[in-house]
Amino acid sequence: MTNTIQPDPLITTALQLKPPKIATPDPYSGVGNRDTSQQVIDYAHLLWSPDGKRLAVTFMVLLTTKDLGGGGFDTQSVEGVLLVSPSGGDERVLSHTMATPPERTSTDRGWYAAPAFSQPALEYQWASDGRLQPVTPLNATSAPAGQSNIPIGQPNGGKAFSIWQPGTVQLTTRWVGVEPEHNLHMLKTPVETWTTSLASWSADGAYVFAGDQGGEISDWRIALDGQPAPDPTDLSRIGLVGAPVLPVRDAGMEAIVPRFHDTSIDPNAWATQINLAWSPDGKRVAVEAPIARPSGSVRISDFDVSIYDCASGKLLKTLTPKLQLAGVAPYGGFGPEVFLRWSPDGKQLLLYYPLLNGAQIWGSRDLPR
Repeated sequence: MTNTIQPDPLITTALQLKPPKIATPDPYSGVGNRDTSQQVIDYAHLLWSPDGKRLAVTFMVLLTTKDLGGGGFDTQSVEGVLLVSPSGGDERVLSHTMATPPERTSTDRGWYAAPAFSQPALEYQWASDGRLQPVTPLNATSAPAGQSNIPIGQPNGGKAFSIWQPGTVQLTTRWVGVEPEHNLHMLKTPVETWTTSLASWSADGAYVFAGDQGGEISDWRIALDGQPAPDPTDLSRIGLVGAPVLPVRDAGMEAIVPRFHDTSIDPNAWATQINLAWSPDGKRVAVEAPIARPSGSVRISDFDVSIYDCASGKLLKTLTPKLQLAGVAPYGGFGPEVFLRWSPDGKQLLLYYPLLNGAQIWGSRDLPR
């Protein structure tokens, strides 16, 4: 039996959204666009319950509370989760209104942790009362030793999971001076950071962590082996004083980061966003890292996905999407919209990018074992 679930009307009805009174402008339109007739609901995560009988879909709606004129709006955001049975019926919408932007849990402007992760750690486990308890705490001075190849964990009903869920590695090599100069200044030591967005369902199905819609963990520092510690003054300039320090998870990650962020080979490598996704068993890691090119020179091979062995760091295979380009990328990178995910059994890998004319799914015949 096949059933179609349409989350938009379910959420609109539950929250009593009545555009255009509280509609948000199209987030992709220009600032001068005065049309607020379209209600936009942003979706972030989809999770199966541990028993496979329910779906949790996390969402965010940006509500316009006042038109300020000149393209500006006062807004507030409503975040929540839609719980629905795949066979239909028994729909529930749980939501809460947040300040915009959400309040940060640190005093630094650069790094961020959602309230559930306000005690930074490499792993979290579910408590009986629904709280996420930190395991292997992190600090802002050094990465914990002996924590390589930490298990990935399963957010779809696992008892615990690590922060090594699908996410991005970004490189900071410079900082911008204050007025009137606005000059670029090079850091003494480049800084690698980790950002991930995730939701989680507890093993007993009683609790769902709905996430922060795109930035549960943002700009936590990565300590590369053999790299000197960043200068404290530089960390202050880029807003990463106090950011938790992470170890490199495995040999695969250790091979990937220098390959795509080697500015001695490619001066524009600092603009490359490295998108990582580990297989459920934590033995393989997929990477998609499009090269920053001038508009109009993008090639389909720029969206290749490479798969590395986590234990040895060996490149196992490179996959090229069998798709066509559907858009033109801005110079300096392609943005954060990539969606790179393994299936729960590790036998399929999905890549989605708005600049491609579809979603690419590789099956077990395509993937290295």
